[in-house]
Amino acid sequence: MGGAPHVPLYTPQAPTGSQIGAPPFFSPPQSTYPSTGLPPLYPQAPPMPPAQGNQQYIQPPMVHPAGVPPGGVPIFNVEPVRPHWFYMKENRVWMPFSHIDSEALEHEFSKPTTKEDRIVPTDGGRYDVNVDERVRRAVYWEEDVSVVRRCTWFFKGDGGVKLVPYKEEMAATLEAEFYSAVRQNQWPRKIVISDSEYVLLHNTNVMVHFQTCGPTDWSGEDSGWRPKVVRRGVADIEEDIEDGEPAQIDHLVFVIHGIGPIADLRFRNIIECSGL
Repeated sequence: MGGAPHVPLYTPQAPTGSQIGAPPFFSPPQSTYPSTGLPPLYPQAPPMPPAQGNQQYIQPPMVHPAGVPPGGVPIFNVEPVRPHWFYMKENRVWMPFSHIDSEALEHEFSKPTTKEDRIVPTDGGRYDVNVDERVRRAVYWEEDVSVVRRCTWFFKGDGGVKLVPYKEEMAATLEAEFYSAVRQNQWPRKIVISDSEYVLLHNTNVMVHFQTCGPTDWSGEDSGWRPKVVRRGVADIEEDIEDGEPAQIDHLVFVIHGIGPIADLRFRNIIECSGL
């Protein structure tokens, strides 16, 4: 008989067995990564095309993320420490040279050594520094010679304010140990100085110098290990260091001093006021 063709109706079936919990009519997506379902730690090498005839293909090298070797231990770059020159004032406190003077001293220090002494004028020409002997001498008046030091590592003194530079040999040892710890990412790092003191590098920011203290006068007991904060470079005091005086002199002032040793209201002598 004629008429419209018979179209069977589709009736969805309820999920059974392993289908329970999965959306109807959809299959869960399959992971493109084997076993773990996570992307590999390092990028996969591109597949080799099929060889044709006598052609041979060389597998390209694996590409690793920057700073990460095949062993998976990251390598960090270390910025070299910038030295700053200091002198000891009155044999009791270390004072930084101005930025201009320190750069001039470092520039002369970086030159090859010669038979002649390398002399650098500082403080507007009022003092000369012998770079090789590490001494500072007054030019126009009588004054004790000051010790000069090329400084990179410091510890904070008992007051916790002033930076006290390590000797240059010790500073070189600390820099080498710091560089090794950063490159290998191995913390903490202990550097033994002597039987009674050592420096402990916890990380790039926290570094402490421990030193045993003798018996106290009032109790006779050992006060144990007294820590001191260690600093690499002069970042803590860089803003407090003066820029320095220009090499070109624009004023010359003659002072006739006849009122005793005191030259100003701060009770400084004429030599201490000479930098004004």
